[in-house]
Order: sequence, then C-alpha cells, then structure tokens
Amino acid sequence: MPDSNSPSPSMYRLIRRVICLSMVLSVAALGSGCLSYEEATPHQAYVPPVPVQQVQEPTVQRRYTPPPMYQPIADEEADIWQRIRQGFQLQSYAENNPRIEHQRLWFASRSSSIEMFSERSSPYMYYIVESLAARKMPLELALLPMIESGYNPLAYSSSQASGLWQFTPSTGRNFKLTQSHWYDGRRDITASTQAALNYLEYLYGMFDNDWLLALAAYNAGEGTVLKAIKRNVARNLPTDYWNLNLPAETQTYVPKLLAVAQLINAPDAYSIALSPIANEPYFTKVTLKQQMNITRLAQLARLHEDELVQLNPAYKQGIVMGGPKHLLVPLDNAQRLTDKLAAIKSSDFVQWQQYKVRSGDSLSVIASRHNVPLVLLKEVNALKNNNLRIGQVLNIPKGQSAMASTNTPAPTTAARTVYTVRPGDTLSHIAARQKVAVKDIKRWNKLSSNRLKVGQNLSLIASNTAHTAAQKSKNIRYKVRPGDSLSVIAQRHKVTLKQLKNWNPSVSAALKPGQTLSLYL
Repeated sequence: MPDSNSPSPSMYRLIRRVICLSMVLSVAALGSGCLSYEEATPHQAYVPPVPVQQVQEPTVQRRYTPPPMYQPIADEEADIWQRIRQGFQLQSYAENNPRIEHQRLWFASRSSSIEMFSERSSPYMYYIVESLAARKMPLELALLPMIESGYNPLAYSSSQASGLWQFTPSTGRNFKLTQSHWYDGRRDITASTQAALNYLEYLYGMFDNDWLLALAAYNAGEGTVLKAIKRNVARNLPTDYWNLNLPAETQTYVPKLLAVAQLINAPDAYSIALSPIANEPYFTKVTLKQQMNITRLAQLARLHEDELVQLNPAYKQGIVMGGPKHLLVPLDNAQRLTDKLAAIKSSDFVQWQQYKVRSGDSLSVIASRHNVPLVLLKEVNALKNNNLRIGQVLNIPKGQSAMASTNTPAPTTAARTVYTVRPGDTLSHIAARQKVAVKDIKRWNKLSSNRLKVGQNLSLIASNTAHTAAQKSKNIRYKVRPGDSLSVIAQRHKVTLKQLKNWNPSVSAALKPGQTLSLYL
C-alpha cells in the first residue's frame, strides 16, 4: 500500500548525510544537526520541512525504462514457480528469524489462501516475472501482490488503495497512473506493475540498496522509515529493518513476504498445491482505434466478458476509453479479435460521452434528448430505478450499434438457487463458476458495487435454455502438449481450473506431454 507523499529525494540525501555526520560527532550534536520529520503513514500526506542548505550529491539512480512485453529469456523453465524460485535473492534474511517463522506457520495453516492466490495470479504472473527479471530485481517481489491484494486486481482498501499493487490515489498520480471517471491506472495490469517496480527501485536506491528497508517504505512511506532510522541513530542502535520501531502493520509486512516465499519455495513440505502456470505469456496487446464496450469486444474475441474484465480492470465503466488505446487479450483470442476489428465498419462503433444531471432532468428526458432507449440508458449506468440526483454523471452511448444494444428479455422459465459467499470469492469468479454474467448477478441481487461479504447470500438464476445447452455439451479429448499446464488448458478452453480438475480427478498438477484430458464443452 504505497504512499509517496514525502520529502523530495534531495531532502532524503541531505538527511542521510546529516545522520552520517552525526554518528561521528556526539549524541548531543545529533539533536541540533538533524532535520525534524513528521510521521508519514501510507495514507497520510507528508509535508516536507524547509531545507536548511543545498547539498550537491550524485542523483539517485533513475528508474529503468519499462521493458518491452514478452521478450523471452534464453533460459526459460517449463513452470513459472520454478523460475521464481531460481530468482530468489532475499532468502538469506529468512534464516532462524522468529518473526518470519510466526508468519510462515500462520500461512501454512491457511494453505487454501496461498492456493487461491496462486490461481488468481495465473493470468498476470508471467508478465510480472518478466518485468522483474528485465530489471534484475528479486523475484520474491512477484509475490508482493499476494500480500497487498491477494492478487485481486479489483481490490480496494478502506484507505482508498486500489489494484494488484494497492496504490493510493496520491501515489498513483505521482507515478503517472491516470485516474478518471472512465479509467483508473492503478488497476491497469501493465501500467501499475511498471509503476510499482519503478517505486520499489527508487526506494531501493534511497535506502542504500537495502531491499527490506525499501519494502518497509513501500508499506509505511519513506518518511516513517527515515524517522525510525533517525531515532535509532540518536540512541546508538542498529538501523537495519529488524531493529527499527515501525508501525505494527509494517513490522509484519516484510516477514509476511519472506514467509510466503518460503512456502512457494517448498510447497510440498506444507501440503500446498500451487496452480501450475506455464512460463509463457498469457496475454498480449490489441490496439483499438475507437471507443468500445468490453461486452462487445468479448463477443468479437469469443471470450467470456469477465475474462476480458479480469485483464482490463482499469476501465471502470466497462468502456475502453480514457486510458491507453489498447486492450489486453489472451494470446489464443488476440488474432481473432484483431481480424474482427479490422472488418467492423466505422458506423458500427459506439461513441460515448458523459452527461451531468441538471435541475429538472429526468431519465426519460435525457434518453429522448440523446436518442437513446431508456432501457439501454439504465443498463449501461447500472440504474435500479429512474431516480436521479443533481450532479450525477451518466454514460451516454451514441451511434447505430448503441440502438441495437438493448436488454435481452429474461427467460420465462428459470431455476433459482442461493449461493453463499466464501472467503476469497469475487463476483467475477462466482459468475464464471456459475456460467452467468456479473451484471446479471448484480441485477438479481440489486448490488450497486462489486463488493461482497463472507456469508452473504446471492440469488442465482439458471435458465432452462442454459441447462439444456449444458446437457448438450460434448466430451472433448485433449492431448497435453509441451509447456501445457492445467491453468493454461482451462484458460484456453474457457473453463475454470476447478471444472478441469473435477472432470479429471486422477490427474496430478504435473502434466506430461501426450497425456489425455477430458473436457465437457
């Protein structure tokens, strides 16, 4: 949960020089020779002190240019987890440390959480590992989103931190992550990853190439860590991470990461079944020339809408606009989408605009004014009724295809079931598991957001049509190819990993080329 509202780099270098000078002098001199810092929490703005003098020092090492996507390294491993293990650099800190031991035992007793995080990470892990490897950074950092967000790209904290890497609004802006009505760069898979690695590299240089202090600052803020260092210097105490008096959350933050790395390093010893992830790209970029609805794009690519949202969670309104003019798409579907986009007429594209509700407006008046069906206007804005408030922002579609995007009537006969939310559940995962759309779950349960609570009951409706279609599913025999994993095969055939395992109960995670799997499609 990074927050970078803190003094400038030049001020940090000044502080380090003053601190070093103070160590040579007497403790008494320390009190008059150091600048005074206020505590900077992860979500609290920090006001820098006025500099006493200008100090000329070499500049902090600049952040690397973001690496190009998907440039494979020469020494590729068949499994991403093995590659991560080979790139560990922080394990020397983990020997015989009771704080790490405590966290390791805690996570080991909740192995299902690690398994769930590993499954969630499968679409993103290769890209993150590639990005870290290109910068020669410790591959333990690929596990940091497990600590920050549970590898949920839609995670949102009470402190307004968002995305895989849990950027606060201010820190996101500092690292050029755009935040608007349409788009939130903190939830952009590639943009937020590059910003997070930029920030971690910056902190690494600031704290004299100490990764543990860099991680502590990523969690608590640079000012908080610098103040803790200053206190220990004044008391003639060690200034490494383990000896600093930091906030309680930060005291456990680094041990959590190192503990999870130990579990990933030896999953069998802790009875943890990691989701197999092939050491190969899962997605690529498809350039878009027009604003488009993600629902329509999913149809063109022959993808479930939630799978496309999972890769492109930054588009808050379900419309690709306000951010980069590209979409992340699974490799297996990218060419089809590219071909379909090339064949679409310009008149078929939907243009979008924002409208702010004014005094005297009604939903029917707005719909008539913009020549948009009322039912469509309610659908695209997730409105439960026709009530509006002054200042409310509506998304207004324009164009011929907008006229054709009205709601599909609900099936006349349906079977209703109740689903109880479990730990780790998200709307997208439940929708994919139940073969329904997220928007339908929200409509059936009158949900205004994607937030869920453990134990919450959700009404689910399965149409007879869908049931009949399921009955007509065919048993497909799939032969495992080199580099295949269960997660890759599941994603390729648009089924869940759980379904694939249920269809093939005797199959272990370690697949062999030539092995045959059953799929019901």
